[in-house]
Amino acid sequence: MTDRTRSALVQEDHSEAAHSPSFTRDGSAWSEVTLLTDEVYRLRLGGLLRPAWMIGVCTGLAQAQISIQRLHARRLSHDGTWIAELHVLAMPGSADPLQLPLIKFAEEAPLERADGLCLRDYDLTPSSDHGGTLRLGLSAQDSVGLLGSLLAAFGKLALLPVEMHIETRDNEATDCLWLTTSVGGNPSADDWRALNDLLARSIQH
Repeated sequence: MTDRTRSALVQEDHSEAAHSPSFTRDGSAWSEVTLLTDEVYRLRLGGLLRPAWMIGVCTGLAQAQISIQRLHARRLSHDGTWIAELHVLAMPGSADPLQLPLIKFAEEAPLERADGLCLRDYDLTPSSDHGGTLRLGLSAQDSVGLLGSLLAAFGKLALLPVEMHIETRDNEATDCLWLTTSVGGNPSADDWRALNDLLARSIQH
């Protein structure tokens, strides 16, 4: 084998290793991180997760300077089994996404956050999906930590998502969430009014 051939094989091995997924399992929860392109990663989480797990994940990603570009998450059953996929962008100076303790983030208690919400518009309607939820569609200027701030604010109203679809394009976040109560019951008219008041105060003027 020539030195040039040997060098090419070594470079190929390193390239394959750099693109190999990072997989972690902890009990019934698991996570997988894969490098897609330069600075863009796919994060997958699944298994039995606590109701407010996404707040912890969003907080951990924001602290690591990693921006969520796309997210699809859904609770599969009332016992807390979830499946989620996120596409994220590693910002300058960010931590290595392949080394992030995503399950630990998911298990951490939500942090008290004072971030003010700033939305462009929203639409909030009762829905029969998931046995009874509040369906929230919104748009906002994207920023690192935006989703975590939203979920933390909803959590203070005892509302948590059971399904989420998040898209960011041209620095504009377009989100759709289905929210239920933190105790698993159907949201009431009072829940709708409390959330609507919060969202109305958050609209940019």
